[in-house]
Amino acid sequence: IFYGCYVKDITLSYDTNGSGQSFDAETKERYYNAFGNYSNPMFTITAAPTLSEHSFVAWVDNTTGDEYQPGDAATITVDTLLTARWDAFPEIEAYNRYFTLTQARNGDITEAELLKKVIGTDKEDGTLANGNSVIVKGYSSSMFTSITSDFEVEITYQATDSYGNIVEKTVTITVTDTTAKKSSTRRYVRF
Repeated sequence: IFYGCYVKDITLSYDTNGSGQSFDAETKERYYNAFGNYSNPMFTITAAPTLSEHSFVAWVDNTTGDEYQPGDAATITVDTLLTARWDAFPEIEAYNRYFTLTQARNGDITEAELLKKVIGTDKEDGTLANGNSVIVKGYSSSMFTSITSDFEVEITYQATDSYGNIVEKTVTITVTDTTAKKSSTRRYVRF
């Protein structure tokens, strides 16, 4: 008995989705016959690309939605394009803050107070929760309650998204002594 045996080239290609890197497409042969017997090629998924301020999540098959990690073995039956899926780093909006020495000595400069004017956002997660996903790194109340005069210190806010990406932003906290001072010199003012 004679029967037909066929060969078809199957190409696996990659779209790095904005990273600027390019990866060579790979072509292998798929064998099949008239009775429905076939041998599909096995591909090893390429390394992850890099993109500034993003984490690589997976290679996604545009047709099936299947996801692959670098090094995975994949049986491909048709020409396939895999696109890099990214998770953007969160962003922190924070500014320098100013307090009085009295506020500092009274313990009013709490972590919650410092977080009141901070907004952490993430493209995928939305607004991040202050005190949970956004914190004051290394905060200690004693750094403020123990000061006795004008003071300036840098603090670092840290935001973490659901994928585990972490960003930091440093701002300056200025404490000023605003209590009235007695003058040691006398001055006469004529009206």
